[in-house]
Amino acid sequence: MSRVFLLGVILFAVLFLIVSGGIAAIIVTGIVRKKRNDRAAQTTVDASVLEKHTTVQRHPVAGDTTGAHGYTRFTSRHVTFLTADDAQRTFDVDETVYDALTEGDRGQLTYQGTRFVGFVRSV
Repeated sequence: MSRVFLLGVILFAVLFLIVSGGIAAIIVTGIVRKKRNDRAAQTTVDASVLEKHTTVQRHPVAGDTTGAHGYTRFTSRHVTFLTADDAQRTFDVDETVYDALTEGDRGQLTYQGTRFVGFVRSV
């Protein structure tokens, strides 16, 4: 076996382990966060909507490194609430919730760990 071939096999194995380890770490982190949120008590507090913002990620369409065939987009929506004890809490929310909220809205925020459960606007 040549040295170049052996070096290529070792390099492939190392890269495979790094990528596999990264994927496993992401999966384990998600499972741990979900279990921690599931065990946390639901908390409801007086709060107001402090800020709304989005994060847009663009990725080239699979197989097209030139970008000539366009991009796929993923939009994350985040809302920061200010609670009655002056604590700021930021949650990922879906589009419907994001669109329904306006900065300055006051009401009851319900969350469970780091998971947004709901917001009921005060009348």
